[in-house]
Amino acid sequence: MQIWARNDMVRHWLEGICATDLHHPAPSTPPDPLHRAACELIVNEEYNGLSTGNGKATLVQLVRFIEVERYAADIDVWLRAYFAAGGSFRHAATVKKFVGEIRDGKRHRAPQRFRHEIVSILREQVERERPLPSE
Repeated sequence: MQIWARNDMVRHWLEGICATDLHHPAPSTPPDPLHRAACELIVNEEYNGLSTGNGKATLVQLVRFIEVERYAADIDVWLRAYFAAGGSFRHAATVKKFVGEIRDGKRHRAPQRFRHEIVSILREQVERERPLPSE
């Protein structure tokens, strides 16, 4: 991959799909499985948009809950996972905006969409889906 601007949205997409970096001939590291599982839930809400309603509530709550689990609200990490989960360029700007605002301490109003143990549920799901090492 060859991207001229560090903040180019295409860079996040390429890293999310583990494209090969032309400067260092190796694929990008895959996104964190927990973030990817959370982003799959976010992608499921794209049909009505992510800036209001259920889409916003899903995005805001998942970022908050995962941040509480000692993960930083890092825009790059979330965008890579979002694109790896099949997210669209159309809604990527909303993901970037909300993750940045949450990282900066803004409190968004969002109705309760998930139980507080959603992170442990996602973690168990990721562990079940992870293939066992071959012997």
